[in-house]
Amino acid sequence: MKKKFISFSKKENVIVKWGEEEIEVIPYIDAVVESTLIEEYIENYFNPKDNKLIKSMSWDFLGSEAGQKMSIIDRFTNISLKKEDGSDIDYIALLASGIWELVVEKIENYDKFRSDLFYVIESMEDEVFISKSIGATIDSFAKKIGEFLDKLNSFSPEEVKSLGEQGTKLLKDIENSPVSGLFKEAKRVSKSQKVQ
Repeated sequence: MKKKFISFSKKENVIVKWGEEEIEVIPYIDAVVESTLIEEYIENYFNPKDNKLIKSMSWDFLGSEAGQKMSIIDRFTNISLKKEDGSDIDYIALLASGIWELVVEKIENYDKFRSDLFYVIESMEDEVFISKSIGATIDSFAKKIGEFLDKLNSFSPEEVKSLGEQGTKLLKDIENSPVSGLFKEAKRVSKSQKVQ
C-alpha cells in the first residue's frame, strides 16, 4: 500500500449563543488535556479537602464533578472565571445557569472522555478496596500472631504439636475462604501494574 500525505487542520471553535453573548467553545478534548482533567478529578475525588460537599463520604464525588465542570468551562470556552476586580465568579450560579449544558453539548468527544474517566476511577476504587481489605486482614493476623508468640513460652511440647496441627488446618481453611480471593486478586492487580 502506498502512503500519501493528507492535509488536515484543527477543528474550528464553535460559537454558542447565550442571550446576547457569544460563547466560543473548543469542540474536542485532546489526549493531553484529557489526562490533565482526569488527574485533577482523581486528586479532588480521592483526596478531598475539608470543605467537601457531603461530609460523611470518604471520597468527594460532587466536589470533583463541580471542579471538573469549572475546569472545562475555563479551558474550553472564552468565559472568564474571574470578575473584572479579580475575584472569583459565583460558580454555583454559573453551573445552575444552563451554560454548562450548552458548552458540553458542543464538545464532540465528551461522552468518550467521561467513559475513560470512570474506567480509571473504578479501577482505582477497586485497588483501594483490595489494599484496605488485605491491610485489615494482615493487621488482624499480625496482632493475633504477636499474642500467640507471647504465650508460646508457657506451652508444653504436646500443646505446641497440637497448635501446629491446628495451624495447618487454619491455613487450609484460609485457602478455601473468600479471603484467599483477595490475595489472588491483589497478586493479579500487582502483575498487571508491572506489565503497564
